[in-house]
Amino acid sequence: MPKSAGGGRSDHRQRLKEEPDVTIRQALLLSLGENGETELSSDARKEFLPTLQEIYRHDTDPGLHTAAEWLLWKWKEEAWLRQINDEWSMDKEQREKRLEGVKYYWRVGRRQPPEFRRSGM
Repeated sequence: MPKSAGGGRSDHRQRLKEEPDVTIRQALLLSLGENGETELSSDARKEFLPTLQEIYRHDTDPGLHTAAEWLLWKWKEEAWLRQINDEWSMDKEQREKRLEGVKYYWRVGRRQPPEFRRSGM
């Protein structure tokens, strides 16, 4: 993806908010971690971090959640991830909510190749 006019990827945050397709949202997150520290300045990361943490905490799509987790690890946010995961492990309601999201994800056939989803197989 090309850099924005400002030389960074500040447009990712707005695009994530506006994009309805979860696979594109995943790709946006993954693209932020693929090119290392040269693509996004430290200040831009700090500015984007709350958005990324919000996705990790609240998005119900397991693929998007995993992409956010991967990027948080890539950006060395292990302490924050451990804290949130520890909180979730103590919260029965949160665990059940996440489990329901994963069950739904598999029930609707999200992992099937597109040709199988379209044909109803």
